Amino acid sequence: MRVVKFVATIGFATGASAIIGYCTGFERMYHWYADTPMALNTAIGFCSVSLGLFILAFKLDKHDRE
Repeated sequence: MRVVKFVATIGFATGASAIIGYCTGFERMYHWYADTPMALNTAIGFCSVSLGLFILAFKLDKHDRE
């Protein structure tokens, strides 16, 4: 479960930084180098899926301990 939590944290951080970039107008937080910028709905999706994975990992981890 550690790997799942780590991947979920990275995904959430990526999405959250893009959302913060959109809210503050700081383009560097969602448009990296010459690549296509991350869309706002994609950033929200990253955060949602990552949060769901994180919660699931904690629930399964707790269930395994019992």
